[in-house]
Amino acid sequence: MKLIYLSNSVFPSRTANSVQVIKMCAAFSAHGHDVTLIGQKGVFSKEISEYYSVSDDFKIRTFSSKKRKVGLLSYILKSTLYIIFGKGNDLVYGRFAFGLLPIALLRTKCVYEIHKPPNTKATRIVETMLINRKCCERIVVISHALREKYIEMYPSVAGKIIVVPDASDILEVDNVESIFSDKKFRVGYVGHLYAGKGMELISKLAPLLPTFEFHIVGGTEEDLAFWRQHCETVPNIIFHGFIEQNSLPRFYHGFEVMLAPYQNAVSAQGNTIDIAKWMSPLKIFEYMAAKKPIIASDIPVLKEVLRNNYNAILCDPSSVDEWVHALEHLSQDTALREKIANTAYHDFKSHYTWDRRVEKVLSGLKI
Repeated sequence: MKLIYLSNSVFPSRTANSVQVIKMCAAFSAHGHDVTLIGQKGVFSKEISEYYSVSDDFKIRTFSSKKRKVGLLSYILKSTLYIIFGKGNDLVYGRFAFGLLPIALLRTKCVYEIHKPPNTKATRIVETMLINRKCCERIVVISHALREKYIEMYPSVAGKIIVVPDASDILEVDNVESIFSDKKFRVGYVGHLYAGKGMELISKLAPLLPTFEFHIVGGTEEDLAFWRQHCETVPNIIFHGFIEQNSLPRFYHGFEVMLAPYQNAVSAQGNTIDIAKWMSPLKIFEYMAAKKPIIASDIPVLKEVLRNNYNAILCDPSSVDEWVHALEHLSQDTALREKIANTAYHDFKSHYTWDRRVEKVLSGLKI
């Protein structure tokens, strides 16, 4: 079918939402659909397919837009007109309620993907209008907790809502050369450094395990500056900054254990909303895809994917001692590391590739 993915993300950019959107477009295209991504124009000069390490089998149309209300309205108008005057679009898919609503009002079939509840009155109003439209064929949420929240808010649309967690590419970690040349027990963290993502815990953990190296991949320049200063007396924390997608396997190759130390409150981009109850973090699936043992926070939403002593070790996010014990245990037990990593990889291949995600999203849709 001819599918439009409508997004308000900036392409290219370092945000997790832009990665998720690009990967979904690549997966839709790999399933044989004619895909066009509509997004906001980024400032980087790199080719988008190279930047995100995806094929260029789908089309990309970006519009310039200032980060102000007038700019956003201009972007919505441009994208709406582009879709209206396009020929034979079968489905418009997206995470952008303000952009999807005009399309739905014109009775174009759409699917709305949601990653968190509305955090403003305006978003709540627009979402209500959108998801109650008959042409809004399906609502995709990333966790069971988020599904329960939306059924509580909108009981009449319960039949439309399906749960499809996030995903990852298959990472060829074993077939690349590590960036590290010496043998050390390296603990990895890949992702943003927003409040609640886990640097608060890692900064306390590293001084208690001075023979381990803690490698931090990712973060904005502002967050990196803060944490480098905060951890300047902790020599076994190494910050690598942002690494492009196609270079990540070389880092994963050298890590023995991966951390997902989410706190009980987690900020999203812009630190405007707590996503700890609803999230489905990309990094969890990337860790699984890299076939690395994971130590993650024992919080309800992560347990929708991870099981303690099965495909991860789960620790209380408020107990540094639990994380110290878990790392020491894994460092001494190679067989346990391999067992957890292999189980997680099997679960990933069975349920959490982008290909599997697209299959679930489109399953049963009558287009």
